[in-house]
Amino acid sequence: MKWKTHIAISEVIGKSLDLPKDLEKALIQGAIEPDKYRNRHVSHHHAYSSLVMRYVWKARLAYLKGRNFEAIRNLGRALHYVQDKSISEGILGLFHDSIEEKISLKSPPQDAIEEGFSISIPSPRFIRSIVENIIPKKDPDEGLRQACMYSAAIAKAIISDRNPPEKLLENFKSAKERYYKLTIPAVIVILASSLIMSIIMKTILYTALGCLVGLIIERTDSEYHYLKEELQWFLIE
Repeated sequence: MKWKTHIAISEVIGKSLDLPKDLEKALIQGAIEPDKYRNRHVSHHHAYSSLVMRYVWKARLAYLKGRNFEAIRNLGRALHYVQDKSISEGILGLFHDSIEEKISLKSPPQDAIEEGFSISIPSPRFIRSIVENIIPKKDPDEGLRQACMYSAAIAKAIISDRNPPEKLLENFKSAKERYYKLTIPAVIVILASSLIMSIIMKTILYTALGCLVGLIIERTDSEYHYLKEELQWFLIE
């Protein structure tokens, strides 16, 4: 996607979020920075979700700590890749330039921005689901619309309430109690049993197996780990 389009989307999102001028400029700077200082090892149209999420987390944590310029600039960096991933390169990249040229002649649709705001959820899982499931569009109108909607949804999720919903706190409290009353004791029993077996049989094989099984059991408590990450979005451990 051309700089012109990255800038146009950033301006519309900035105004829609009622950002001060300095922060609107920070969003624009972040949105074009990956092109200004291009890393040849990073494909912008196929950027790893982990790269995008790294900028997302940097933006959110900086926002929570009141470092607004840093937050918005990292938001712009994340949105750059989201926007590029929304545009198809075509077969062997043959039509890439022509698609981007057509998009650069269009204005970001305001209704797509509003739609993105309306579906936004202040959640890292919500953002990750967007980033991991972006489908590149060959049609310029569809590509621009998707880029705007997803960018707005992510921006709103990052620049959202600093305090978690009460329901989230309640759910995590229950999950944490279950984790420490059931999951961790089960892991301890397995590890202790495997250690005893290793001593009796004089082989570390049982200890290694116990560690593997214990790790699997600990990670299968998915609700606890999910809710824990959701609360980290609000700087709560």
